[in-house]
This record gives sequence, C-alpha cells and structure tokens, in this order.
Amino acid sequence: MKTLFNNILVILMLVVFISSCDKEDELSATYKKICGEWVVTDIQFDVSIGGKNLVDFLMETYGLTEEEALAADEENEIAYRESWTGTMSFMQDGTYEFNVGGEYYSKNWYLSKDEKTIHVYISGQYMDFDLVSVDENMMMLRFDQIYYVDLNNDGNKEAIAYLNDFTLEK
Repeated sequence: MKTLFNNILVILMLVVFISSCDKEDELSATYKKICGEWVVTDIQFDVSIGGKNLVDFLMETYGLTEEEALAADEENEIAYRESWTGTMSFMQDGTYEFNVGGEYYSKNWYLSKDEKTIHVYISGQYMDFDLVSVDENMMMLRFDQIYYVDLNNDGNKEAIAYLNDFTLEK
C-alpha cells in the first residue's frame, strides 16, 4: 500500500513538473502582444536644457536670434527623428533586435512584473521604456533620457532631458 501511495505521489509530482515547464503557457497576453517586429511610425519628443526649452536656451546662452534658434531646433528635431527611424523586434525568448538610425542593437529584454515597463539591455545598461499601450497592431512607448554635458564651456554640466513618445506598428 505504501509503495502504491509513493508511486501515485511520484506520478503527481511529475505531472505538475512537466506542466509547469511549458514556457509558452507562462507568457502573459501582454508579453505575447509585444513580441514581433515593430516599425517606428512616429516619435513625439520634448527636449529641455537646464529646465528651459531648446529655443530659449540657445537664445539666452549663445545669443541666437529667435529665427536662428528655431532653425537650430528644427535641425535637432530632424536629426533626432532620423536616429530613431527603423524597426524594433522583441522575441519570445527574451532577446531583441533594434535597427534604428542606421545602427543595429541586439541583446536581452524583459517585461516588468506589473507589465508597465519594457527593460532593454543596451550599451552595458538597461533602458526602460514605459509601456503606454499595446495591442496586436500598435504599441506606444514612453522613454525619458537625461544627459549631462557642458554646453557653454563654463565648467558646469547642463542637464539635457528628452521625453520621447514612440508609436510603433506591426
């Protein structure tokens, strides 16, 4: 009787173990929607330097006229949009491939437990994209960047902050 009980217990443990190993079943609906190749179709962004918008910063720091500062702002916008033009692919095995701005990146990614953030390992650190929304055909991401650069050669680094909103489509 004890042997029969042990055999049943072993069989039950194997069933539980085997059923828990099915990786496909463990992936959430959100994770599965993220997986695939996405084309960056739009990027909206806001840039500020030391808390000022780019036009004001250029006028105050470099003495540019409003027309010159607006032209520089437009050039910056064109260059920034081009740097994000391309595709982002997220694979179910936790790897990704980005072909954006003429550059190729590939490494690991994961979705946070609360499914609100996509963490992408790039250039030795994780980049965090806030997952605004995702369905089978469209995904919206938000990404904040802050750089510190001495732009006016005064020995102090200015904070350059970008707030990026991406629209991607399959």
